[in-house]
Amino acid sequence: MRRTTEVRTRWPLRTIGFCVIQVALFERSGFSIAMGNASEEVRQAADFVTDSNRDEGFANAVERFILDGGRSSKRAEPTRAGGCAW
Repeated sequence: MRRTTEVRTRWPLRTIGFCVIQVALFERSGFSIAMGNASEEVRQAADFVTDSNRDEGFANAVERFILDGGRSSKRAEPTRAGGCAW
């Protein structure tokens, strides 16, 4: 168990998903991103909602939240769940 904690501290787990089954992963990760084409349940469970897969949502999320560290100039809008959509 200690090793798992060390890994989480060094590499925070970030998840991107669109399926209901991934909600459990969202709950365990440090930061969750739902695809824009995900169901309402999945979008509500996520910290942020990105564009759909047709609009390069995965690439946009990786660029903004993983490579850029969240410093993107893109505007984030609150979702009903308290996360953000952009």
